[in-house]
Amino acid sequence: MTTLYYQLSKARRTSTHRHIYRPYLAVRLTNAASGKSWNCQALIDTGSDRCIFHSWVADKLNHVLEKGQLTSITGIYEQETDAWTHANILHFRDDYGTEVDYQTGIVFSSHISKEFGILGTRGFLDHFRLNLDHKNHTIVLTELRPKKGGDSKIIIQKTGPKPKRTTKKRKKTGASKTIKKKR
Repeated sequence: MTTLYYQLSKARRTSTHRHIYRPYLAVRLTNAASGKSWNCQALIDTGSDRCIFHSWVADKLNHVLEKGQLTSITGIYEQETDAWTHANILHFRDDYGTEVDYQTGIVFSSHISKEFGILGTRGFLDHFRLNLDHKNHTIVLTELRPKKGGDSKIIIQKTGPKPKRTTKKRKKTGASKTIKKKR
């Protein structure tokens, strides 16, 4: 299993806080059919069911939007809109050079922010255990082993320094003893 380490990104100042730190990641999307790539920012969103990017990113990747699998998405205002899913490779490289790539379906829609994509449950969080530490401004993503029959697969797995693996031997224990009280 691979572990990726990031620092939270400092977002704009608000009226109530000096700075808000948000879980943005740099991601490279690659069209699985043509190999065309595009680098962009994406926000980890535990409330989103899918990974969603603006339709102009699909254009940059040479996807013909309407030739993808038609689906509908509903946002926070419960407005349903059409979107299209295309096969892409997500590529992540953490702050220390560790990399993970895998293929998954990405949803594209014109009804999402052009500034950044969304990394949701299906296609992202179903690949990683997420540890988001706002106090220390860190993100730790630990890769999960792919499940059989999932909709995505690990393609390339490159790592920086390999973590040490430790194995613990389990002690054999006897049957539990029942203690009877004396009357």
